[in-house]
Formats: sequence, structure tokens, C-alpha cells
Amino acid sequence: MFARRPASWCRFALLLTILALAGIASACGGAESPAPAEEPPSEPAAEATAPASVVAPGAAPELVQDGFSFTEGPVFGPDGNLYFSDVRESRIHRVLPDGTVEVYLENTDGANGLAFDDSGRLIAAQGAGGQVGAFDADGNVTVLAEGTAEDPYRPNDLILDGRGGIYFTDPGQRGTPEAPATRSPRVWYITPEGETVLVTDAAGRANGITLTLDGSTLILADSDGPDVLAMDVAADGTASNLRSWASLEDIPAGERSGADGMAVDADGRLYVTTVAGVQVFDPDGVYLETIQFPQQASNVAFGGPDRTTLYATARTGVYSLRMATAGPADRAK
Repeated sequence: MFARRPASWCRFALLLTILALAGIASACGGAESPAPAEEPPSEPAAEATAPASVVAPGAAPELVQDGFSFTEGPVFGPDGNLYFSDVRESRIHRVLPDGTVEVYLENTDGANGLAFDDSGRLIAAQGAGGQVGAFDADGNVTVLAEGTAEDPYRPNDLILDGRGGIYFTDPGQRGTPEAPATRSPRVWYITPEGETVLVTDAAGRANGITLTLDGSTLILADSDGPDVLAMDVAADGTASNLRSWASLEDIPAGERSGADGMAVDADGRLYVTTVAGVQVFDPDGVYLETIQFPQQASNVAFGGPDRTTLYATARTGVYSLRMATAGPADRAK
């Protein structure tokens, strides 16, 4: 015979049975817990893209003419011709619209940087002559600025402002261990009234010079240093607050940058000739790209009927390059 279990044990067994049946019902047909909400798929990260080149697609430098001594100072004239200097031969040449190159002026006293004023005169930095001169259509020159026997100028490059004034660089003779330089390179301003005033003598070896499109900032190329420099221009043409504006790229360690002639395009980009090529910067001084020419360029200028050709003077030659951008319509450089 089996022993009789107490009533309390039976009630406990019944409770276990009820709970087990409830669990089976829940597993078979009860409501499921809601699944956790899925997060929306994340958007793929945008790929960084390089800015479009300022050079026209498929374009490459083309030789205009070679065989010069040292080319410099390209500027597009109001007559539709491109003018440039052959410094060591004291000549100014011009390139006609059909590509023909001819001598424009002889005996230019080492004309280097060139510009045109509002009256059509060709303004030249005459390094060998120690002056800045204005040539009329007949080749007669009017002296705009000159040093003295005790303190001679050696003008190298220049840019005209919108007031009738002219900024020019005066780096002087480069010193040697045997004959150290006797003064610092300088930058000058010829006022509309004809007075020559010092802008700065603390801009390294200031060589190339230009202005931003609005004329508010003077840009200087220091051919010894790694930076492009800038100064703020006041209403009277004086300038202050010398500072670094952009850092040049790919200058070999321990070497001079060779920063020289410059130009701006219609969008305010700056083109600077260096030992590494023609470096391009946006209006804020951000590096964009470097354009290479067969020879090291000394200066650049936009020209052509629609100003979409970049001309480069490069040692013994002059080159042209089709561009995807254009030069300013209201100034020669």
C-alpha cells in the first residue's frame, strides 16, 4: 500500500501543473515581445574630390618662341599683343595675335617687369638703368622714379593700382661673401603725384609683386623664403601689416624658393612662379596645384582675345597654355 500524501503537498503539485501549462500556452500562442526597432541605414560618407584644374582639359604648354637670353615681364597690351622683356639683351618684344614675335623696343636699360597705364604707356622696371620709366608709342621714355648715386635703385617688377600709383620691387644686387649686399631689398610706391615713398624693407628678397582684385592687399614674392607675403593697402596707397599669406609647396630643403613674377585670374586665384613650377592658390591663400613648363618660369600673364591663355616667360623661351579660367578683364596683370 502506498502511504497517503498530505493535502498541502497535493495543493503544491497542482500549482506547479498550472504554471507549467501557462508557460506552454505562452510559447505556442501568446503575444511575442516587440522586436527592437532597427536603426535607419547610415548614409555612405561623401568621397573627397580634388578641385578642378585651372588648366583646360587636355591642354599642354606650347612654345611660342625660344632663343632669347632671359625672358621676363609678360603683359597683355590694350592693342591685343603680348609684350615681354629679354632682360640681358635690353629688348622688349611683342607677340602678335597670329603668333609672330617681333622686337618692339631696343636699348631698354634692362627692362624687366612691364605694365600698361590708363593712357597706354608701357611702364617698365629698368633694372640696369636704375629707374622706372614710361615708354610712349614712339619709344620715348619718361622717368617716373630713380635713385641717386649714393642710393641707386634696381627695379625688378611692378604693378599699377587703381589710383594712378605704381608699386615696384627693388631687390638690389645679391651679395656675395666677397662683396656683401650694402642694403636690404625694398618695395616702393610711386604716388599719383609722382612722389616715391618706401613701403617696406623687411619683406625678405621681395621680387614679384601684385595686388588682389579689389586692390586691398599687396602681394609680394620673396625669392629667398618659403612664403608669399602680404600687406594691407590704405586709401593713400601706403601699406602695413606685413605677414605670411601662403606657404609655397615642394621647395627642396635648404634651397631658395625662387618665387618671382605673379598674376591673378578673374576669380582671384594667385599664380606664383617658383623653382617647383607655377603654384596656384585660391583667394584665401590655400594651395591648389602646380603647373609645369618645359623651363623654369620667371613670370606669367593672361592674354589672348578672351584672356584664357596663360603666357609664361621661362629662361630662354616664351610658352602659352590654354586655361579653364581667364584673366581679369579690367587690368593687364
